[in-house]
Amino acid sequence: MATEFPVFKPLELSDREEIHRQLWDYQSEISEYTFSNLFLWRRHYNIAWAYCRDWLVFHCRLADGREFCLQPLGPWGRALVVRRLLEWLRDDRRQPQPSVERADSRLLTELADVTGVSGAADRDHFDYVYHSARMISLEGRDLHAKRNNINRFLRAQDFTYTEFREEHVAEARRVKREWCDWRRCRDETGAAAECAATDEALDNFAALGLTGGVILIEGQVAAFSFGELLNHNTAVIHIEKASPRMPELFTLVNQQFAAAAWKDTAWINREQDLGHAGLRQAKMSYQPDHLVEKYRIGLAGA
Repeated sequence: MATEFPVFKPLELSDREEIHRQLWDYQSEISEYTFSNLFLWRRHYNIAWAYCRDWLVFHCRLADGREFCLQPLGPWGRALVVRRLLEWLRDDRRQPQPSVERADSRLLTELADVTGVSGAADRDHFDYVYHSARMISLEGRDLHAKRNNINRFLRAQDFTYTEFREEHVAEARRVKREWCDWRRCRDETGAAAECAATDEALDNFAALGLTGGVILIEGQVAAFSFGELLNHNTAVIHIEKASPRMPELFTLVNQQFAAAAWKDTAWINREQDLGHAGLRQAKMSYQPDHLVEKYRIGLAGA
C-alpha cells in the first residue's frame, strides 16, 4: 500500500509492479531509476518511497546519518515538490545540507527560474553510455586493447556463453566470493555494498525480471552479468562479475552479454564510477559515446 509524503514506506519486492510502471513511464536516462537498481541497493541506502501529490519520491538514509531524497518522478512541474522535500529534510530531518540527488537535466530545466534552489553537477555519479554495436564489435584503434584481451584469452581457453538460469546461482556465488576477496570487501565499504547488491540480484533474479548471461569454462561459471532495459532504446548493466584469476573474462563477458542480449538496443548504460580512479579509467577505456549528467539540488546558501 502506497503512502503519502512525509510518511515513507520501506521499499519491498512486492512494490515492483507499481514502481516499475511509474519509472517506465518517466523513461529515465539515469541508471538509478529502475526498480531493480533501487531494490538491489535498498539496504545500503535504506530506501523508502511515497507519493507527494502526483510525484513518486524516494528517501535515502546512509549509515553515517546523512539523508537525502532522489529526484521526484512524474509529470512536468516539480519545482514545488523539490522545495518541499528540501525544506522537510532541513526542518524535520535536521539535515544541515539538504539535497535532492541523482537529478537529471530535465529537472534542472524545470528549476531554471526558481529562486532559492541551486543545482550542481555531481561528476562521480555521471553514467557512461556506449553504442551497443561498438561494445559488440570492439572495432577501431581505440578498442584495439580490448580485442587483444579477448584474442589472448581465446588462444588459451575454450568457453561457452549461455543465458543465466537458476542452475547457475550457486556457482555464480562462488565467483562473487572470489571477486569480493580480490576487492577486499571486508575492508572497503563500497565494495562490500556492491557484494551485497550482487547477492540480492542472485536471490531475486527471476522476480526482478533481470536479463543475465554467463561464461562457462569446462562447464563451470567463470563470469556473469545482469542487466535490463532502462528505457526504450537503452539497456543498463547492473552487475558484472568474473573470476579475477582470468582478468580477460571481464572484457569477454561484457562483449558476449552485449552481443547476446542487447544487439537490438541502441545504447548500453554501464552506470557510474563513484569517483573511483581505477573504475573511471576502466569505463573510459571502452570509449563512451557520452556521459549522462546528474545533479545535486540544494537550497541556495545551505
